[in-house]
Amino acid sequence: MSTDATPMPEQQTCQRRMTDWGPWERAENLDHWADSGHGLVGQAQAGRSCSFCGSLHPDDFMRLVAEGWIVGPTDKAYKAYFARPYSAAELAERRARWEANDPTVRAVRELGERDGKTAEQIAADIEQIAEVALGSSRGETVAKFYFQHFSTDQRAEFIDLYNSGRMKVEGGGFYVLPFFCEARPGPATPTPA
Repeated sequence: MSTDATPMPEQQTCQRRMTDWGPWERAENLDHWADSGHGLVGQAQAGRSCSFCGSLHPDDFMRLVAEGWIVGPTDKAYKAYFARPYSAAELAERRARWEANDPTVRAVRELGERDGKTAEQIAADIEQIAEVALGSSRGETVAKFYFQHFSTDQRAEFIDLYNSGRMKVEGGGFYVLPFFCEARPGPATPTPA
């Protein structure tokens, strides 16, 4: 009798295996959820991933959305990226490194001093640049997610989180809606298709 307590991987059928073009077998239960070795570099810190397509597990995705992780839209209706939000300390470090090394910041300081601007005016000019240079990188992208892995209930929960504003989405929203959503007249919010 084996005393090995290693759990068996959770088997599943990746819908991308079943629907995408490719030279692979199309059969049920050939895939599993892995703790590492699939997905993006660093994805293991977000959770399990599909052994076929590398997608983050949908339960892990939904848990992390609720914890404030950032969904990164793509130009594909079946895919999103996922970012761990930077801590306040990480944001401060990134900002300090940017201010110390960015040639545009140096130029703004030099031109501001040449033009007789006050330190406060120069700081305000740098702040405007910071919003563009640093504003879109509020987190470290560590995972990808394929919407085909959602259950019907998870699709509804995703839509509810998005419509209620409880989901952080990079850039403020989806420019290509997930395939299970449709835009309705009025405020730009997805609804079940």
